[in-house]
Amino acid sequence: MMPSVISYVRLFAVGAVGVKIAETANVNLFTKIDFADPLIAVLLVIGWILGQTFALVLGLFSPNIHAARLHFVEWMRQYYDSSGEAFDPFGTKSKFVEGDY
Repeated sequence: MMPSVISYVRLFAVGAVGVKIAETANVNLFTKIDFADPLIAVLLVIGWILGQTFALVLGLFSPNIHAARLHFVEWMRQYYDSSGEAFDPFGTKSKFVEGDY
């Protein structure tokens, strides 16, 4: 039970990290934009946009990947029973198989 709880806490932590990355981009780049020097202002705006885009992509994809991992690794391990019989497809069996060597 405890490993599952820790895995769910990790999902929360991944979401919190995305928020902190966006906040860091806001504090370190957006608040320091000085429009007196246009070149620095443009570079800081580009850096701010890249930071926000990175946080958005992390926020969209990372929880889905971690949730899928949680489902297939943690949850399936508890409830999946592999005591069935092996798959035997319909049709004839090949006696000879040719291949490129």
